[in-house]
Amino acid sequence: MKRLIQKGLLAFQYDLAFLRVYILHRIKRVLWCEVGDEKSVLLFGAPILSLSNIAKSLNHAGFAALTAVPEVYSINTVEDFDLVAPSPRQFYERLLVSRTWIVYFDSFQLFFGFLRFFPGLLKSLCGARIIAMPYGRDAYEYSLITDDVLKHALLMNYPHNSSDEARIALNKARISDSADIVIGCIGHVLGLFRWDALPVHYYPVDIDYIDELASEVRKRDKFTIVHSANHRGIKGTDLIISAVRELVQSGHSIDLILLEKVPNHEVIKSLHSAHLLIEQVIGGGYALSAMEGMACGIPVISHLNENICGLFRVFSHFDECPIVSCERSVSSIKDKILYVMENHQSLSRLSRKYVETYHSIPALAAFWRAVLTGASRTELMTFYMKRDFSSDRTSGNPLASLSEQINTSYYQ
Repeated sequence: MKRLIQKGLLAFQYDLAFLRVYILHRIKRVLWCEVGDEKSVLLFGAPILSLSNIAKSLNHAGFAALTAVPEVYSINTVEDFDLVAPSPRQFYERLLVSRTWIVYFDSFQLFFGFLRFFPGLLKSLCGARIIAMPYGRDAYEYSLITDDVLKHALLMNYPHNSSDEARIALNKARISDSADIVIGCIGHVLGLFRWDALPVHYYPVDIDYIDELASEVRKRDKFTIVHSANHRGIKGTDLIISAVRELVQSGHSIDLILLEKVPNHEVIKSLHSAHLLIEQVIGGGYALSAMEGMACGIPVISHLNENICGLFRVFSHFDECPIVSCERSVSSIKDKILYVMENHQSLSRLSRKYVETYHSIPALAAFWRAVLTGASRTELMTFYMKRDFSSDRTSGNPLASLSEQINTSYYQ
């Protein structure tokens, strides 16, 4: 009971701080006719590097984007974000001058007291609009997952989510009702009440930063596989280790580097030095790690579940994706590793081109510009169906020409 009272008092203090800042802000607007900058965007939520990368695309598109996070994970740095653990006053002052808020489904819990239950009211008071997107645990409801292998892996890594479903469902309902736009992405549409735009991923990879680190690295002589082993259950790390061990025992010259709780810049250097990234063999899609591998010019192996990816083949650009898909078995992983070794040069070229075309900061700037400048819902829902992001297929599109050189059955 004492703990609940303390939490309630803290929530009240947060809300009181917001009201003080809000009243002062309104007085300034009346006395000095101050208005917010229409291009001012605040991104706040869990301290995930993708949030920072979205801000880079927004700035590239001509907006003034700022990120706010409650903490920083050990694999990232304070410099990755603009406001780290800001005071309530500092955060609310920035919130009130921002015309657009880009949030995850649990973002309001991190920065508000009882007002977190009323995102629509906050939006109306501040004259802002909300762009919402899921990142994973903020939207996963395990009871909705019919893939038992995926559910088991999630329960291994994130067991507490199973007892938090009611809160997650309520958060999704509140944010979905309040948001002007909800953005889905691969692996994160399950359980969403709606989505208004469907990129394969809504965040970019910083290719310029990745290229800068390449000069510090020499490519290894021996064929080297990298695997980031954070969250081993959902990544299928044990299957990957077994597959590589069996290939080595059968006479193949292969090294496996396992990276766990390693700073992001060190991960990038390891990718530059390697020949292949195995991102995950359980989850069903791909994420920032795969983009970083492709940006480093190396092929990527992941398990791509067609139940997840099929939606993005039809309504987004997933058909161009060069990631080599494996099944959730040691034999399949071994088979695809050998396939990559035989087709390494072509797959490497295709991987880099795909990331430049669809996942670079300029490429996502085009998408976010459409989101923030009033594109209709129909235009957003068909954004990747209508746009030609590279040269015409009949006039030397490298994505098309390279696809013809490679056995595309390995992408299915």
